[in-house]
Amino acid sequence: MRDKAVVGCYTMVRHDSMRRLLIPSFLIIACACFSADLSMDPGSRLSGNEKKAWEAFFAGVNCLQDKGDRMQAAVFFEQVAKEFPESRYAEDSKELGGLLRQMVNEDKEWKEPPNPVALPTDRKVAYYIYHLRDVNCYQGSWPGMCSVLTDFGEKQGVPNAAMKLKEIGEPAVPALIGVLEDRRPIRSVGFWRIYDPARTVLRYQDAAIEILGGLLPASFYRRGSTAAYFSIESVEVRQRVIGSIKSWYLGSIGKTEVEKKWLAVAAAPGIFQELNVLEDLAFAHGQEERVLATLRQMCAQKPPLQLPQISYLMCELGDCSEVGAVVSAYIAGKYDVGTKLPDDSAPGANACDYALRQAVLYGTDSQRIAIQRNAQRTNDPLNKESALFGMLVGTASEEGAKIPRAYDRSRFPLKMLVAALDNKLVCGNGSEWTADGSQHSTWTIRRCDEAAKAIQKFTGREFGFDETKSDAEKDKAIGRILNWWNGLPAAGLNQSRT
Repeated sequence: MRDKAVVGCYTMVRHDSMRRLLIPSFLIIACACFSADLSMDPGSRLSGNEKKAWEAFFAGVNCLQDKGDRMQAAVFFEQVAKEFPESRYAEDSKELGGLLRQMVNEDKEWKEPPNPVALPTDRKVAYYIYHLRDVNCYQGSWPGMCSVLTDFGEKQGVPNAAMKLKEIGEPAVPALIGVLEDRRPIRSVGFWRIYDPARTVLRYQDAAIEILGGLLPASFYRRGSTAAYFSIESVEVRQRVIGSIKSWYLGSIGKTEVEKKWLAVAAAPGIFQELNVLEDLAFAHGQEERVLATLRQMCAQKPPLQLPQISYLMCELGDCSEVGAVVSAYIAGKYDVGTKLPDDSAPGANACDYALRQAVLYGTDSQRIAIQRNAQRTNDPLNKESALFGMLVGTASEEGAKIPRAYDRSRFPLKMLVAALDNKLVCGNGSEWTADGSQHSTWTIRRCDEAAKAIQKFTGREFGFDETKSDAEKDKAIGRILNWWNGLPAAGLNQSRT
């Protein structure tokens, strides 16, 4: 197992269920940030029999992933199930042990073809389906996921079967659907955090669902958290996803690419998948009018918490009719909820973000002023002011999400960022880290620095602002920005300037 921590890496994080919108927030994942008594060793968080069960379970995981020794891995998992039946690892271990022994017998019966590349397509698909068991991918970051579509290089002459199946494409779809209920383990392992005493041994069905996500118009399954995998969802969730995929596939036979995509929308696999397909239909297939009609229907049919996401895509297509309703609901606090929806584990948080982004990009001056006044409160437990400023900075800097190509940049409320150029409030420190976590430079980040950096990026003008310089040097650059801004005519770069 590659259990070494990736120390000091900067990671972009976003709300759990965002479709495309990334809200930049820097997290330093580093041993150096942990107090001295917090170990990265997962076992240090356990004691007694639970710790012993983890050690045996983890040995089985390592044996399967690193060595590919299914029989020895089965022995370790069976030890967990037998000796520690009350542990959190017992149920998973019992299933893994039995399936691995079954796979050992399958390997004994398997006849490797002399030249797999020369096989006809149907037999080639069957060959790579069998060799999903040998897909040996490692998770490279946390939070993150273990993707089976990672080129780990040929090992012992066996290529990544998951990648080969995706290369084959549509002819592989029926066989992949056929293993969506197959719980046999492969050699890839996922985890939530490196220090958390839990590991998910991926199954055939995990590989199949990821490959299908790249082949079908919609993924039909999306992870609800950075710890989720298809194989550990409830039986009900898995059956619903599998049923949707099978139904879509049967209906798609003989249809055109556009018809297949509309069938995927009709299957309603989830708000994010639906909007992704609709966006593709509008911008890549010339279906703008039908997409807009569908979005307007969704405004009435979908839960109110999903209106901001729907309205945002409408704005991109030139219809800003729902922005007022979204802004009003945001100000009224209707999105400040911690509820969940079947297709969105964080609908309130996502609604807030989409509401702010469309207000920034597409709102009227009066709507933006209302949002700003809502943020200027003495009691701000939900950090509305920080959220608004962060959205202004992130949107202008195009951190995580690009400004739509057709967007009229003169509509952007640059004056809201200019207003922050005299705010010397220190937000934190910037830093650079070496591979071993040692810090070799730091600099102060103030509110005005964030605004200046975003303005320089948005305008494409070189004001000489460098966030790593001294405050005095940065203040000179900020002065140049203000001189430029004050020299603009009233109807200059930004129509919202006055």
